Amino acid sequence: MNKIFRTTLIMGSSQICVIAIQIVRAKIVALIIGPAGVGVLGNTFVFLSLIENLCFLGIHIALLRYASEEISEKKYKETSQLLSTAFFIHILISSLGIVVVLLFLQKINISIYQNLNFLFVSIFALLAAPFVILYSDLANIFNAFNEIKILGKLNVFPAVIGLTSVVPLIIIFGVKGAIISIFVESVLMFLVGFRFYKHYLAGKIKIKKRFFSKKLALKMFKYGGVNQLAIIINTLAAYFLRVFVTSKLSLSGVGVFNAAAGIGSYLLTLQSPIGIYLYPKISSIYKDKQETGVEINNILRFFLIILTPLIIGILIFSDILIRVLLSREFLAVKTILLWILLVNFFQILQSIINTPLFIMEKFKIYLGVNTIFNLTLISLSYIFLYKFDLVGMTIAMSIAYGLSFIFWLIASAMVFRFRVKKENYLLLCTALALAFLTNWSKKLSLLIQLLVISITLLWLLVVVKKTEWIALNNYLKKYWPFQQKI
Repeated sequence: MNKIFRTTLIMGSSQICVIAIQIVRAKIVALIIGPAGVGVLGNTFVFLSLIENLCFLGIHIALLRYASEEISEKKYKETSQLLSTAFFIHILISSLGIVVVLLFLQKINISIYQNLNFLFVSIFALLAAPFVILYSDLANIFNAFNEIKILGKLNVFPAVIGLTSVVPLIIIFGVKGAIISIFVESVLMFLVGFRFYKHYLAGKIKIKKRFFSKKLALKMFKYGGVNQLAIIINTLAAYFLRVFVTSKLSLSGVGVFNAAAGIGSYLLTLQSPIGIYLYPKISSIYKDKQETGVEINNILRFFLIILTPLIIGILIFSDILIRVLLSREFLAVKTILLWILLVNFFQILQSIINTPLFIMEKFKIYLGVNTIFNLTLISLSYIFLYKFDLVGMTIAMSIAYGLSFIFWLIASAMVFRFRVKKENYLLLCTALALAFLTNWSKKLSLLIQLLVISITLLWLLVVVKKTEWIALNNYLKKYWPFQQKI
């Protein structure tokens, strides 16, 4: 427990800096380009994410897995072969991907922008893909070395780069400048990542053509391909959701949806320490099903305790957050914020539950559950959007993610007899009850809201064992990152 707490603190401190920068950036973007511009930018990010995930081929996931094993045995030559293989495959595939997408770029522009006004600048966004992919390879090598502090720095630098590159371009060129800035930001991110690699790892890990291995390439693709296919399906679902919203509510409606998702995404920053801690930890104990179950329950409990007050705080101060982070034009975000937060809530919980299934190489179950979830998500969202508009769609999304969490619990019970502890169920129900209570109490005065929530939170503290809080306090004193250089 102390390691996940330490990882969360170190990565969390860097994420605080990232969020602060993103708040400033989001505010400037919202003021200059408005809801329609935010819709354009959000659709561009989803389009780019789809291209990137098609080009990853799962190689980056396999790189993390196998590099972690080799580094633990100090086999740096083998690690160099892994990195070199991943690097050159990604250069080749992303280059071919750009050529293919260019052939269909006009149709893609019509589907995500409803016009061809952004045809030329969307090419800049497309050219960003190789740099994002190669940057991910470098970050995964640092992750394999368990260099948490360096990963924290790598979180902060792209945010700073994004702010300094996005703002001038948006001021000068408006929405088109925002799209161009995606390319500028990606190139600068890669250069920073490569600079870190040269400074910290070049003495141990080399990137050379002679290290490329077809055998390693097939091995990495075989392991990571299933996971990447699941990610591609997820990204396609996100792409279709934005196409639905764009066709039904125009780019302004997409802007409101993206703005709400942006506020909710602050919760998703917690997935970073989960991944950094959970993947190597479960990889070392997954053969012991009982120990794996205990570890998953501990992590579930830890993040349920963290997520509950975060969601409550966002909901209580939603009016202030929207005005500060965005502008008055985005007040419609309030109508869907609860449901977006619930989507993020279940997304984090299911990422904890489904990790052992992938590590155990239960690929058919992993891919099957993920496919069922996305079909449920798309169908429910489409039906609810056209019947109840954007609020209905976000309700459908939260239902789909909640059902997905249940699907993963059932799959885990079948594979390694996982059972959620009664205490965690109680914390989960408390979190959901608090979220709905807080959202309902928005009709009351702020003082009454705070009183109701305070009483309920005190009850939550009773649910959590006192010893747990004592332990967390000890970890806080020992590992608080501001007491040491990062």
